[in-house]
Parts: sequence; C-alpha cells; structure tokens
Amino acid sequence: SRCSRKSKKRSMVLLAAALVLFFDFRPSLAASDAIECNITIEEILRVKTHAAAGWKHFIIDDEDYIAVANFWDGNPANNMKAKSVLYRAIVTETNGKHGLRLERVQNFETVGAHGWEFAQSGNNSYLIVSNYYGCGSSRGPPQQSCRSTAVYRFERSRKRFVPHQQLATAGPANVLAFYRRY
Repeated sequence: SRCSRKSKKRSMVLLAAALVLFFDFRPSLAASDAIECNITIEEILRVKTHAAAGWKHFIIDDEDYIAVANFWDGNPANNMKAKSVLYRAIVTETNGKHGLRLERVQNFETVGAHGWEFAQSGNNSYLIVSNYYGCGSSRGPPQQSCRSTAVYRFERSRKRFVPHQQLATAGPANVLAFYRRY
C-alpha cells in the first residue's frame, strides 16, 4: 500500500483564522495518497486576534516567526486601526504530543491590515504590510502623500523590525515578494 511507504516524517503547522492546527505528513506521498492514508489534523493552539486577515510564517537566523495582520480592533471610533502582532513561534513535543508556544515580540500599528509578506535581500530581512484603510476609505491611485504599505527591516542586534519605507498605495489588499534568477 502507498501508506506503508517508509519516508522521513515531517511536520507542518497550519494557521486557519485564529486557530492553529498541526498535522504530520510524508513528503514522498502524493496528495491523493494522503487522502487514502487518513492523515489527521489536530488543534494545538487558539490565538486571540482582532479580525486577523492574514498570517505569515518566516524564519530568521533559525528562529520561527509568525506575523498576524489584524484588520480592525472592533472599536468604531478607531477608523479601522488595530495592533498587528509579531510572534516568535516555538514548536514543542511532549510525550509524542505536539504543541506551539507563541511569544509576543512586537506590535505594529496597522489600519485595515490585509496581510504580511516577508522578503530577504542579501543579509537583510523585510516584513511588509498592506494597510487597506491606511489612506482612509479612498481607493484607486494614491492621493497626495498617501503611503499605506509599510516596509520594516529586521535589526538583528535588537531582534526587532524597524520602519524602513512607506510605499505609495491606496487600498492595497495584498503584497507579494518574488525573486528573479539572473
């Protein structure tokens, strides 16, 4: 049977809204094999968020991080403002039971944050957030000095992100980093 193939077992953490799930998988199995093998998913953690619209996992210096883009804190007087959060993620295993511990590293002021993107260039690491309501409710081309996409650079000495640049966008719903081979 395809399920009895010997392969190195790997783990993956899946973030679904404010629920953290964990499942084991065998990378040598095809997706159709995984269905036949009844791979199970287990809940390992619930995370309190404020309408999380995006999650991003990345690794810097062998440490796992998870950035949560909180869309809105629910307060009508705040004009879609929220604190988005960066966590250091520590995967644990005790007696064969998996767990995940999140340590809050940093908060970011965001306005209708839709998601995070992580990028690296040389030895520099960047975290980019698209603030959908960063220019109020206007959409379309950026008006005047509106800069609603924030770029942060990781300072290794402080293990924190610092403001790097604001990009001229209005109503951004997503950010994508891509790499080109030369």
